[in-house]
Amino acid sequence: MRDTKKSIVSGLFNTSELKVTSQQMDRFNGGRELALNIFSHLSPKQIAFLISGVVHEDCNLAFNQFVRNSNRITIKIKKT
Repeated sequence: MRDTKKSIVSGLFNTSELKVTSQQMDRFNGGRELALNIFSHLSPKQIAFLISGVVHEDCNLAFNQFVRNSNRITIKIKKT
């Protein structure tokens, strides 16, 4: 089944072809069962896509933006 989700990281719409049934998607969209229980045959990346719309490229994008951002959060420890 082909599924399209909006990524919570990039805001882009990503489409993936997954081996899931419409009954499994109905159970998932019902929100009463864990995705891991319904889609135990899928990889963690595929399950993450179903939950959040995030694909591998989104993770690379988010990581690169964090690493290149000079205004990252830093922790300053005061010595007493």
